[in-house]
Amino acid sequence: MRKSVIIIIGLVIFSGFTAMGIYYFFEKLSPSKQILSEVQTTRSPCLGENEIVDFPVNEYYSGEDFKYPKFPVVIYIKDKNTNKEKFHFQIDGVRENYYPLEIRRCGIYIIRQFNYDSQKVKQGLTQGVGYRSEFWRYTYDGKGESLFLFHEITDRGEYKSYFATDFRVDPQEIYVVLERGYPDADNYALVMRNLNIGKDDFVLLRQVLLEKYPEFVGYFRLREWTRDGNYFWATLSMTSKVEAFLRILKNVWKVDVLSAPTGTMGGVALNTESGWITYDDGSPWTGVMELDQMYKEQWQKEGKKVHFYLYNLFTKENILLTTIGDPSWSFKPRWLSDTELQYELPVGEKKIYEIKK
Repeated sequence: MRKSVIIIIGLVIFSGFTAMGIYYFFEKLSPSKQILSEVQTTRSPCLGENEIVDFPVNEYYSGEDFKYPKFPVVIYIKDKNTNKEKFHFQIDGVRENYYPLEIRRCGIYIIRQFNYDSQKVKQGLTQGVGYRSEFWRYTYDGKGESLFLFHEITDRGEYKSYFATDFRVDPQEIYVVLERGYPDADNYALVMRNLNIGKDDFVLLRQVLLEKYPEFVGYFRLREWTRDGNYFWATLSMTSKVEAFLRILKNVWKVDVLSAPTGTMGGVALNTESGWITYDDGSPWTGVMELDQMYKEQWQKEGKKVHFYLYNLFTKENILLTTIGDPSWSFKPRWLSDTELQYELPVGEKKIYEIKK
């Protein structure tokens, strides 16, 4: 009898251990728990050579050269060859301005808002105490960090703006270019902030530039970096009119000020590698619909022609590409390569001009 009881107890204990082993075995192999957890914790903060970034796009605001995201922003890391998703994460509170994010190899750069009330914006009211916007970097393991402050409303209810809501990060992810202060303020400047140390390595004061080049009275507008990240391009613009282009050599901080031809507007296609730009001498664009229409009708009445040019900021070479009769036509120029420019005619035909080296 006693021997039978011992055998039964042994079998119960053995069955218990067996059940626990089977449970642990399947739990360890469960893709929804263990494997996914390992992917999340071992995910590299940078993109691999065979990985690409994707996110849901708002088609209305997007173009051939620029993808505008849907909000909230969801980042997908995919296999470059199969397009299969490998990982994804969501970023909340992204500021919905014209340039909401920038994608680099080891980071996604955005402006995030906190304590933001959209109803107050709709009603034309200011945000309350505690509102702030910050510059953030997210790595591709889904981890984010705040780098510095853009705007805030202090405990006293004072609104403080440190930078305009535009930025450009260099390909090496060392510098971010910012527009500091207000256009008419003494401290108004274009700055290069070092992301590694959180300080400005270069500050180009507008007042200093104006003293040296009094013919250019416009304000800073950020453009883009060259592919190697050695040069950054910006413009001096007044409303939609571009007066000059700025090219800044990183680390040396040499600034080239290059005069733009008459008629150059903000929508020009800039070739950052060679200094070629497009422009035309059509009716001016003011941003005021009634005024723009008045100019268009006046040009049509006078029978004026519009000439579309390719111009080199360094050599001053000027190439006439085409002549049309519509004073308000947008040629939609875009660079397909360092030497190939695509533009569109009123009949809908797309032309490609190749620069001979």
